[in-house]
Amino acid sequence: ENNKTRRNIVLSKMLEYNYITEAEYNDAINDEIIINSQIESENRSGIFSWYAEAIIDDVTKDLMERYNLSREGAMMVIYKGGLNIYSPIDPSLQRSAENVFENYKGYINHKNGIYPNASCVILDPYTSDVLAVIGGVGVKKENRILNRATQSIRPLGSVIKPLSVYAPGIEKGILKYSTIFDDVPMSNDNGYWPRNSPNVFHGLVDLDYSISRSLNTTSIQALRLLDINNSYDFLSNELGFTLRENDKNESPLGLGQLTNGETLLNVTKAYTMFQGGGYIGNPRTYYKVTDNFGNTVLENKKEYKKVISEETATIMNHLLSGVTNYGTAKYSGLKNEIALAGKTGTSGNSYDKWFVGYTPYYVCGVWVGYDNPTSVAEGGKSPAINLFDAIMTDAHNDKNKNVDLYSSNSVLEVEYCADSGCLPCEECRLDPRLNRIKTGYFIKGTEPTEICHLHKSVYIDSQTGMIANNNTSYLLKRKISLLDYIREKTYEGVEIQDDKYTLKSRT
Repeated sequence: ENNKTRRNIVLSKMLEYNYITEAEYNDAINDEIIINSQIESENRSGIFSWYAEAIIDDVTKDLMERYNLSREGAMMVIYKGGLNIYSPIDPSLQRSAENVFENYKGYINHKNGIYPNASCVILDPYTSDVLAVIGGVGVKKENRILNRATQSIRPLGSVIKPLSVYAPGIEKGILKYSTIFDDVPMSNDNGYWPRNSPNVFHGLVDLDYSISRSLNTTSIQALRLLDINNSYDFLSNELGFTLRENDKNESPLGLGQLTNGETLLNVTKAYTMFQGGGYIGNPRTYYKVTDNFGNTVLENKKEYKKVISEETATIMNHLLSGVTNYGTAKYSGLKNEIALAGKTGTSGNSYDKWFVGYTPYYVCGVWVGYDNPTSVAEGGKSPAINLFDAIMTDAHNDKNKNVDLYSSNSVLEVEYCADSGCLPCEECRLDPRLNRIKTGYFIKGTEPTEICHLHKSVYIDSQTGMIANNNTSYLLKRKISLLDYIREKTYEGVEIQDDKYTLKSRT
């Protein structure tokens, strides 16, 4: 009886506001009401997916702005307004990600029996549209809870470096693939800073090595070449990061220790510029919203912004492929299946673990950490890479694997010396490390033109390793090349790995 009374009230209002005709009203008012007692038990739990809640958040915000509604009013329209919401969600990808995160214990190590949380967002690399969202580990049992993919703001660690330093540095012509840095300690009042992880110093390294091994000293050196203001402006104005004035400093911009941090969604969106050929779009969870009559209530138009050139995007794709092929993300198994690039990140004290990786089909960002900052246990392979691999391997099962990452025809392949950044000479091939000639990628007109000047050929005593002299038997003489390089500053108690390959060290 209560149901019938309520139905009649609703029908009368529908007739009053011309939602139905009088004939439709008469037919409906005379219908017999049959209660299906099985509906409650057969119905879904009523728990929204992480993606559905992301849609609700975005539509709520846009309704409030478009129609000057309160939050409560906008929510009422969403829940009871009979709206139709059109979304770019990939249902199979969302289900696959949910399955991985519900069974997270197989991918994340615990600390004293307590597992960290995690989140994931997957975007279309060409539109930045949101294809899947996971806001936490385990089975989602409540509505309107914290979505760590779209709402949590966390420090980025080294995942910021391609965004704040390397991409804008290449775009401005300040950096190139063969730019050489000296990975040595940088002293300040508090001792050596920054330290690498692990705390090893390599000496002369190129940009490829710096990025693939995520060296901190070289990131700061590159930031100084780029200039802090240029880095800050690129992050805030081009990529839309929310920065504080305190972030206009070397540690936040060069190492990712931002005052507040950034959301996983915004970081992942920024990485779409590489496979997207220099463009990023607004990461939409919905295209449009209509009412029951098909009238458009909200339209979320696609917006694109060019933030770097296609040449810069191409070079960054090669550099970030090094991360997955032989760098800090080399343990990802997906690289053996399809073209893969990306960047790892670890914030101070290992509070946050990041990996943003991308293929020709998807850009996937993963964050792992405790809600109350605590160091994350790591058992060899990063937990963020574990989760990434589990989701993305399944996502690419039906994809054509013979597809490359975005590449511009305006980028040249040129060999160079990994110690000088110049064109290789014969002496470069005699370096005892054997791998000093590399292939780099350059915008036309920026490729190296000078011949390497650092490598000098000498004869050494193969028994002592020192430069041969008149007393050395010709049977023990061996021709190699060494670096004619003297560091301006020495560091007591600190080993620089390439010191042993300099002329000075062998005399």
